[in-house]
Amino acid sequence: MENEKLSDILGHDISIESLQQVVDFSAKLYYFMAKKMIEKLGKEEGSKAVEEAIIELGRYRGEKVREKVLTAGLDLTMQNEYKFHDLPIGTKLWNAVSKKEGGTQVSEIFHCPFGKVWKDMDAEEIGLLYCAIDYAIWEGYNPDIKFERKKCIFEGDTTCVMTYQEK
Repeated sequence: MENEKLSDILGHDISIESLQQVVDFSAKLYYFMAKKMIEKLGKEEGSKAVEEAIIELGRYRGEKVREKVLTAGLDLTMQNEYKFHDLPIGTKLWNAVSKKEGGTQVSEIFHCPFGKVWKDMDAEEIGLLYCAIDYAIWEGYNPDIKFERKKCIFEGDTTCVMTYQEK
């Protein structure tokens, strides 16, 4: 997986600091919306509603990436999802490494900018609800790619580890 320059992805230059501000804002917006839903609906129903909304968002995002890949005349591979992903995950904001182990792509994330915001707000439980988005993105993009989260910072791990395997 090659990293592209952020300016190439966005079509113009933007600083990492500016991007961090947008990520912080987005994470806080999610937090306050999710928190209010849980307060109004109760923990069980509110958490369920938040997770359903996140899954719907994830599928939508995956479907949009799918459309871009197909419009470009490309196959729905893992590499093409990364190339057309709607967030600049190949930047310094996400400190991650990715490697191939047999037919499986393994990504380890040492720093998630969303996760940092939620940890700083003592909102790991709400942050964990958001993590359902990863499964839904891949489901929307290409259900023939098996996504699995092996580790998660919100479940006591020091990093997030995810695997991807084309069927």
